[in-house]
Amino acid sequence: MKFFLSLFIVLFLLSCSHKGKFHESVLKRYNSPVKTHSTDASWAKYKRRVLTPYRVAQAKRFMRKYHDELERAERVYGVDKEVVVAFLSIESSFCSYTGNYSVYDVLWTLAYHKNRKQKFFRHEFEELLKLAKEEGKDPHSYRGSFAGAMGCVQQLPSVHRRYGVDFDGDGVKDLYSIVDSIGAISYFMQRHGWKKGAKIAVKTTYKGHNYSGLPTGFNKIYDLKTLKQNGIISKSRVHEDRVSLLQLRDTYHDELWLGLKNMRVLTAYNNSTNYGMSIFKLSQMIRKRGQTPL
Repeated sequence: MKFFLSLFIVLFLLSCSHKGKFHESVLKRYNSPVKTHSTDASWAKYKRRVLTPYRVAQAKRFMRKYHDELERAERVYGVDKEVVVAFLSIESSFCSYTGNYSVYDVLWTLAYHKNRKQKFFRHEFEELLKLAKEEGKDPHSYRGSFAGAMGCVQQLPSVHRRYGVDFDGDGVKDLYSIVDSIGAISYFMQRHGWKKGAKIAVKTTYKGHNYSGLPTGFNKIYDLKTLKQNGIISKSRVHEDRVSLLQLRDTYHDELWLGLKNMRVLTAYNNSTNYGMSIFKLSQMIRKRGQTPL
């Protein structure tokens, strides 16, 4: 099967029909310089958009409607249902907005025009062709985001091929099925090592208001002794030896958090401190009936 898929890709790419519509605005996003801490710079603005009472109320309604499916996913995959709901809320507002770009055109633009992630997008373009072949669809028919992500939990073609789940039992791994998406994000998290009920992040204290000490980010890993020596003290007990140091740059006072193994699962889905922390904080708000975010 893999041989025939590869042969199909080669033949398709050799034909003139593989050319897509060029998106200059999409290419521009991936030709802009990568800035240090760019994912942390706008937390104050980011949290006002995603950590809202309306979003929590919407999540509560969703949990009531899909109670049985969420409970089943939690049993099958061992992933906390509030976190699954937070994913669906932040990724697509429960499938109400999934993007209207031609995924084919977006990935073709990024695969065949120079940019900082061209190799990555060339792979995703080929994955889209494989997905279309497997599903018996026109590769031009897929719609999604400016980065080629599709469906209720905004999966790239390679992610959907690997982690897509037929959770409603209709024989189709449907990107736009809420129930299949509950299963898909739960399965992704299980495969990346999620531990149900375990802490995700722990808040710390430090001297000052705007932190400028050790390098921070979801991929900056430290042992607890090093952090303590640098004046960073956990506000609750941590049972892991090595943690990431997460900085949320707020208007008047930066927050510093220790990211635990479960946080690294969240950022495996989207490599952004803001993203991982928003999933975490929204899940806590949902669990605590919409109280002020942590």
